Amino acid sequence: MTRVLLVCPEPLGHGQPAGVGIRFLEIARVLRADGHDITILSPDAGIVEGCRADYINPPTIAQHTDVNDVAVVQGHVANGYFMDAKPIPTVVDLYDPFIVENLHYYTERGPGVFSHDHITLMNSLVRGDFFLCASEAQRFFYLGTLLAAGRLNPVVFESDPRVESLIAIAPFGVQLPRAVATRNLQTPSILFGGIYDWYDPICAIEAIAIARESLPGTTLTFTTHPNPETTPQGKLAEAMAHCEKHGHDFVRFEPWVPYEQRAEFFDRFALALLTFPRSLETDLSMRTRVYDYLWCGLPVVSSSAPGTDDILHRYHAGRFKSYRHDCGCTSRM
Repeated sequence: MTRVLLVCPEPLGHGQPAGVGIRFLEIARVLRADGHDITILSPDAGIVEGCRADYINPPTIAQHTDVNDVAVVQGHVANGYFMDAKPIPTVVDLYDPFIVENLHYYTERGPGVFSHDHITLMNSLVRGDFFLCASEAQRFFYLGTLLAAGRLNPVVFESDPRVESLIAIAPFGVQLPRAVATRNLQTPSILFGGIYDWYDPICAIEAIAIARESLPGTTLTFTTHPNPETTPQGKLAEAMAHCEKHGHDFVRFEPWVPYEQRAEFFDRFALALLTFPRSLETDLSMRTRVYDYLWCGLPVVSSSAPGTDDILHRYHAGRFKSYRHDCGCTSRM
């Protein structure tokens, strides 16, 4: 039995994790089922079934790295972790390409965000012992950054030409299959979910406005983020203002649903809709919600992005047909 320390940058106590939090919950679930002893540190010491839980701070990092065999860390909390941790093997999970996502915040928050992200990423690449990512596209991206950081070098390459001893793909999985709900297709409710600043909620709203011309009862639901203090909400505010200006009363803004209740929430909807412009972020992202929607049997209509397209194609989750909207998004379904 290995004692594993998971250092999660998201609060877990409210039971409403977003993508990174879900990633850690599912890592914990898999490792626990495999017989490992798990401790999770998070900003609010959120309780996770079958695991010890504690806050992230210098004393707890030192304490828990002294008694655990290996650690997994992600994101900006890695800075404090590497300052205070005792020397144990450390896996850096790069599933969330935060340095690319946060390029969207330059206009709103200035250059400081990128500077901090860049320092964080390079520090993690230099100090981590092993790295995880979530797709082949991410693997190639991070091999480039590892080369820039000096971690991919002739010595490593000579003994391991595929560099599998340095970085591996750990795809985002789902729980066991569940019964598929009967969905209302006559007056469909459409789910978008949470709005991040790399999405295009206005495109989705206007698409549903057009759909209502033939299906008047159609609605669109967004969910408000559980961690607004750490996740900029510019696009959410833009979507709300747009609906108020144009009188779009068919749009709903609902609270983020607790993780263990998400299946019942998804069952309310006929399909999920995702709209976003193409960018480096869409090339590298692994949409956590897409896995969740497919696990729940919820069909997905999405703008085109390599990661999302690959998921839908691999699991035969839809027909692919490209077309362009007036808002500039290219959708695939």
